[in-house]
Amino acid sequence: WIQEELMAQRKKLLSLRIPLEGGAGNLYGVALRDSGLGPGQVFVRLSTLEHPMQGPIIIGRHPCNHPGDLQVVTAVSDAEITSRLGHLHGVVVFPVQGDRPLPDMLGGGDLDGDTFL
Repeated sequence: WIQEELMAQRKKLLSLRIPLEGGAGNLYGVALRDSGLGPGQVFVRLSTLEHPMQGPIIIGRHPCNHPGDLQVVTAVSDAEITSRLGHLHGVVVFPVQGDRPLPDMLGGGDLDGDTFL
């Protein structure tokens, strides 16, 4: 009965939903050399109808298999970056600066078609 109880608790935990304010979505990842983004910064615009995200956000690769695969980064949408990247939507733009690529810190992700959330 202990194993059945543990399996029931596991199933319950796996079905939890976290309400998100400000939007969420599955996005393809891209990296642009002339994006103007620094380490720990990303550009995210979910759709053409929405403004780019701004401030701290949580990002991860889909599927996320370990809590350590999530990272808190800063979504940047100042005037200079928005003028460069504002036409992009449905993608997350990663920086190319830094010691380690940000997609690699998200569960070993890369930019060959991986989706990020």
